[in-house]
Amino acid sequence: MRNHYWKAALLLPLFFLLPMLANAEIPWTGAQTHTVVGGEIPLPASLSIEAESSSPKTEPKNNLSLYGSAHFIWVPETKAASFYSYFGPKWYVEPWFWLAPQFGFAGRATADGKDAGIAGLWSNITILTGQLSFFLESEAYLNEKAHDYSGYYAPDYHPIDWLNIGAHVDQFNTDFKFGPHIGFSKGPWQGEIRYYLGLQRGNKGQTVRFCNFIMF
Repeated sequence: MRNHYWKAALLLPLFFLLPMLANAEIPWTGAQTHTVVGGEIPLPASLSIEAESSSPKTEPKNNLSLYGSAHFIWVPETKAASFYSYFGPKWYVEPWFWLAPQFGFAGRATADGKDAGIAGLWSNITILTGQLSFFLESEAYLNEKAHDYSGYYAPDYHPIDWLNIGAHVDQFNTDFKFGPHIGFSKGPWQGEIRYYLGLQRGNKGQTVRFCNFIMF
């Protein structure tokens, strides 16, 4: 256990490295809050997707569930806000790998600030007995005028059950923001602090996002 704490302590300085490198020429765009409430309901084993097996006595596996969540992002300094809702199946292909096609609605989320429908695919891979995870989120925002792409990619290190330290890349069309994050979890709640740095002409700026997730 002590080794895990030492590993976490060595990684923590990375969380502050990028903000120190960002100079006054990179504007502050306002702190953000990201609130999520959601959960998943396992489907009956008889409806779950079956892996091929040569044994006729193999019992059905409960590896399919229905997932739904609502997201609200708010920037108090600028009064900007956006809303997202998701719903879809979640398939546990293996204990260490799941896929989740997601469909939903995005409010004020397109490049021109309009509403749109969402079609996307989320996935997560966990290796090294749960110490490393890789979360990938790919989405299309679609309406009559907009066809935007949004992506979120995040590797994480989990030195202990309730702590994660990692990095993330947030993509919107051809613009990218990146930075480190640190998270804490207890029961259905997870909190995460994310630093974002954008260096391109279309998204130049820096911010900190405070995330609160409640998942049942």
